[in-house]
Amino acid sequence: MNFNIQERDVIRVAKRYLGVYYSDQKVKRNIKSLVAEGKTYKDIYQSLVYWYDIKLNLPSKSNGGISIVSYIYSEAMQYFDKKDKIDANKEKLSELKNYESETKEVTITSQALKKPKSIKLFDLE
Repeated sequence: MNFNIQERDVIRVAKRYLGVYYSDQKVKRNIKSLVAEGKTYKDIYQSLVYWYDIKLNLPSKSNGGISIVSYIYSEAMQYFDKKDKIDANKEKLSELKNYESETKEVTITSQALKKPKSIKLFDLE
């Protein structure tokens, strides 16, 4: 996901999700208040993706705005943090699968074993 998300990207995604329910004034007002609360455009964008793509909620309940972001923000951020960790682990796993270990063939030579001398216990002569 592009991490250089700006206000126009948030507006574009809000238009896409809200469709006929989109209210330009409400969305811009919501964005302004969310940014004042300390949320970034990326956070708002991800929250909308989470709410409409992942949770599959209907835009008809939005009243034309994106104020839902305030309520689902922490849940959405947890989801994307876990997703990022899983994606990073997948990359590491694929790197390990593609890793070819360097093997060396080693030949060990052993000295010929000598037959032990037999010890004579009795001398019959």
